[in-house]
Amino acid sequence: MMFMPFGGLRVSDLQHVKNEQTDIQVSMACLGGNSFEIALSRGSDAEPLPFALPVVLEISIEDESPIILSADGADTVDIVFNSTGKQAYQFDELTLPPEASNDYALKIGLKDGEETTRLKDVELSVAVGCSDAAKDNLMECFITCNTWMVSW
Repeated sequence: MMFMPFGGLRVSDLQHVKNEQTDIQVSMACLGGNSFEIALSRGSDAEPLPFALPVVLEISIEDESPIILSADGADTVDIVFNSTGKQAYQFDELTLPPEASNDYALKIGLKDGEETTRLKDVELSVAVGCSDAAKDNLMECFITCNTWMVSW
């Protein structure tokens, strides 16, 4: 026979939240140079919304994935969110498209097609080029000690 302490089995006073899929919006802001900020939000909610599983994002420019660095540029990182909010990163300039153009397609979406939440992908047109506008390719820019960068 099983002993039930505290008067037996009780129904919890806590409410159980139904785990419905939520539309999460992705936004990306250029912070200058190769620095950028990604924000995940749900409408006008100011409170962070925690995710049951981490949301891992991937960025591609013309179907190539540039290396993403931490905000200080020291480490290679994945873009991982455990809740809605903002995070800052940098692109590794040597992994950006090697030819200058004002019309590259940048896409942000879930890495490996994960389906942890409904996420509205972001697609925008970006420019890639040298801090010296006279240089039109990565090697020429890099050799002359300029910065190869993306902007929008």
